[in-house]
Amino acid sequence: MKQQPLKPQVLAQIKSARELYQSGQREKALTLIQRVIAKNPRVGEAHNIAVAIHLAFAQHDRAMYHAEQSLLLDANNPYYQLAMGSVLTGQHKHEQSIAFYTKALHQSPELVEGLNGLAIAYKETGRSAESAALFDRLISLNPANADFLINRAMLSVDLGRSHEAVTLLDSASNRFNNHPILHDNLALISTYDDQITPEQAFEFHKRFGEVIRGHIRPRTSHPNDPDASRRIRIGYLSNNFYQHSNSSFLLPILEHHDHERFEVFLYSTNQYEDSITERIKAAADHWRPCRLSKLRETINTILHDKIDILVELSGHFANNSLPMLAAKPAPVQVTYLGYANTTGLDTIDYRVIDNTTDPSPHADELNTEKLIRLDGCFLTFEPYRDSPAPAEPSTDRPFTFGSFNNLKKLTESTVRAWSEILSRVENSRLLIKNKPMSFDETRDEVIRRFTDLDIDRSRIVAAGTTESISEHLAMYNEIDLALDTFPYTGTTTTCEALWMGVPVLTFEGNTHAHRVSASILRTIGREDLCTPNIEGFIQRAIELGNNGVLPRESREKLRLRVAESPLCDHAAFASKYEKACAAMWTDWCAANGATP
Repeated sequence: MKQQPLKPQVLAQIKSARELYQSGQREKALTLIQRVIAKNPRVGEAHNIAVAIHLAFAQHDRAMYHAEQSLLLDANNPYYQLAMGSVLTGQHKHEQSIAFYTKALHQSPELVEGLNGLAIAYKETGRSAESAALFDRLISLNPANADFLINRAMLSVDLGRSHEAVTLLDSASNRFNNHPILHDNLALISTYDDQITPEQAFEFHKRFGEVIRGHIRPRTSHPNDPDASRRIRIGYLSNNFYQHSNSSFLLPILEHHDHERFEVFLYSTNQYEDSITERIKAAADHWRPCRLSKLRETINTILHDKIDILVELSGHFANNSLPMLAAKPAPVQVTYLGYANTTGLDTIDYRVIDNTTDPSPHADELNTEKLIRLDGCFLTFEPYRDSPAPAEPSTDRPFTFGSFNNLKKLTESTVRAWSEILSRVENSRLLIKNKPMSFDETRDEVIRRFTDLDIDRSRIVAAGTTESISEHLAMYNEIDLALDTFPYTGTTTTCEALWMGVPVLTFEGNTHAHRVSASILRTIGREDLCTPNIEGFIQRAIELGNNGVLPRESREKLRLRVAESPLCDHAAFASKYEKACAAMWTDWCAANGATP
């Protein structure tokens, strides 16, 4: 299929569409380029612009169609190869995208977008050394581009090298002192760093708040009726209303909300839906599909719904909604559940935690929000409904320590402590399971960190992604004691291990992230698994390791303890949580003219 000869009028329209897209006027750009393509279907550059616009709207199928059309018209154009790589990246088909990025770079070796796309594809497929080399090259070629620094830092933290990542972004933060995404990521990564103080991490979060304040002006007044006795309109804002680690904690609250007292709105910034999405939808009064790319539109939707309390559930994690909260679309704004630190935003009024995770008064000084401490644990947990039963361990395997935590949490201090435990518990082994361990290069790098500390390679067992959640949970039957990570402990993994009858050993640090497991363990009555320091953690692990493989009977008793504990009393927790929300609303009403 040959391209049409380009007339001056068509060239001018294509240029206008590109300029509209680059200036953020995506709807107008899409309308114009669709009109161009309708009259000129064999113009590759028009299809190429359509790819970029559809990707901006997360319309991956439409983007794929136009990427295919442009390549049919000119398979040797590096920009068309690049566009196809970008579409595949957007569909998380990273392995397939590599071929297109490679072709684009073969034709145009210095194509920055191709180098960046290939670096990301290598990162997502476990080829970390090649990814790092490309990011370093991009930083050298484009020192004024913060995105390459951010991607390089995220590569480091994904491999458990959080301090390296914090150092990189902190050193760049003065040059990019008005870059919200860089400061957003710096705040996030600092929560994993085992070599900085809580005060330093707090400064990074406050710095993010200062940067975002320069970009978004918050509302200073709200027309909501300050009647504390009326039905409260509560909204939840998230990118993760599907089978996600957060859903095990959010669903029990949603399904036990008092709908006579609360009118529940859900604002989903992710188009992906599954069976859990259906349960989440069914538990709410209103479902609002939104787009992160349409910030103003989502804010206007929240304003139109007259939300009284807006709860954000992601903190600084990827695709978060903090810019929306910075605009203050609701009179009472809350951060809860999804993030283990302050947000740094002064437009968020409250953060819901408990007395163990954030003891007074020191924790209050390290949050921009007012802390609302729930009695007991700040979480309630719903186990996976098709969880396998705890099993009798094989008689011929050694005592097995384990961790299924995200590799980001595998800090140097964690590796050193685990290595000492292994060296002092004869014939024991360590099972590490997480997605990156599916990749040979990542697995070898992690194992090398242990062999550098004189642990034989054979004692580290690596496991990657499993096909289903049931298979994932069944792998807990292969371990006898779960070792916590630090300074960012487990949350979902801690609850999963306990539900599968596996004790979780932790030690209480001086941050929320370092104390969540302790809160969970105290709630189920297993304070004996909470140690006060790293020395106690190591000693207790040695004692438990020398007790031998954990039998099924012990596992079943632990599951029963979890099931009968306040951790799984969803109705009681929802009532406690709602009282806290009602108190927040009452305080706002009192401060805004309500009569007692």
